[in-house]
Amino acid sequence: MDETTENKKRGLRLRWLNAFMVILTLLITLLMFFSIYSTIGSYRSMRSSTENYIKWQHSAYDMQLASDYLTEQVRCFTVTGDIEHLLNYFNEADVVCRRERALASLKDGFDGTEVYSRLENAMLQSVKLMDREYYSMRLTVSAFGFPLSEIPAAVQKVVLTSRDASLSADEQRELARSMVFDAEYHRQKDAINDSMESCLQALVEDTDTRQRETSDRLHDMLFIQQVLISAMLVIVLSMVILTSVLIIRPLTSAVSHVREDRKLPVNGSYEFRFLANTYNKMYNTNRAHKEQLIYETMHDPLTDLYNRRAYDIFMESTQRVGSALLLIDIDKFKSINDSLGHDAGDRVLKTAAAVLKANFRSEDYICRIGGDEFAIIMLHAGPEIASLISDKIRVINRRLASSLNGSLPVSVSAGVAFGSDGLSAEVFFKNADTALYAAKNDPDKSCIFHSASMSE
Repeated sequence: MDETTENKKRGLRLRWLNAFMVILTLLITLLMFFSIYSTIGSYRSMRSSTENYIKWQHSAYDMQLASDYLTEQVRCFTVTGDIEHLLNYFNEADVVCRRERALASLKDGFDGTEVYSRLENAMLQSVKLMDREYYSMRLTVSAFGFPLSEIPAAVQKVVLTSRDASLSADEQRELARSMVFDAEYHRQKDAINDSMESCLQALVEDTDTRQRETSDRLHDMLFIQQVLISAMLVIVLSMVILTSVLIIRPLTSAVSHVREDRKLPVNGSYEFRFLANTYNKMYNTNRAHKEQLIYETMHDPLTDLYNRRAYDIFMESTQRVGSALLLIDIDKFKSINDSLGHDAGDRVLKTAAAVLKANFRSEDYICRIGGDEFAIIMLHAGPEIASLISDKIRVINRRLASSLNGSLPVSVSAGVAFGSDGLSAEVFFKNADTALYAAKNDPDKSCIFHSASMSE
């Protein structure tokens, strides 16, 4: 009777213990859900702050880019007299209006703040600078003799002083250029850039303050979660220990022979961690091998430039309009290999590759497609930058002529073709190759651009 009563008491205590553990577990689980919900809210707040910062920073940079674009166009117009630059200037100022849009974008979040005040000041300085640019453009219009009917109204309204109006065409062109290149113009541009820089700095500080506040809240929520997780872990461990002592240990002797035939994991944690770590190592190794294989497939092992396979891929995916293809060949390279050996030729190729990388943009695709032949696909490049390309080739030849890194002094010849709508990759390459052939046969020119007459 006493033994039965004792057994009932022990069973009862176990049931009550289990009930207590379940209730406590549910309570902690509810608190964890609440903490997770608060953490998600803090995370969303931080993400919103970051997204707003990116949007506002983009707007601020847009204003700076627009200001620099206006400067570029007015300078090009005064130098070249090409009316297209004048039209581009007023299209940006009156139609695209990136500066005004950037200011409006920041007004929602920063109206009345130091950030907005500095950006507004930059806008006012930029608008003020336009008066000087208008006068320079009016001088250029007069110097080149453009009919006023073809000129935007804002420039038509500018009245030249009697002194400036009496200048010769050459003097007017020189005065127009000096107005957008002299120290005063640079001073005003520097003032605009300083305002923009201070705006961006204030924007960073404001966003940093917001993110710190959100980060502190997030840290508190994570700390609470850590406490709750620790409490949950204590409950789980207590249940495991109690279950082992009250249920599993009595069955140990009944299954001892099973353990002798087959070794079973006791807690399962070590094996899981071992398998997980082993898998992760295999995964990381396979991924590294795959990335290395892709890299080697697309790159030339000697120069580390893109190879012919990569060139073909880039050429097929590149839009023809607004792109340029340069074929560059090292002059008399075969004689270097023949007379000095392939090691000397390899040094020349490496040096040439390094110089090409240093003188072209990161967005340009620089490929080695043959022994000493390189192809460069320039994006966002039209005939208007032909002189810039020629300058690049001259700079490259000057660098190569200085025996860099112990390499032999060499020179290169370049053929350039500009893309057009409907132009196939084969014809594009042929045009550049034709220009390259002409450059190699012209001792006075190292860079020749393809023209329609070459294909006749």
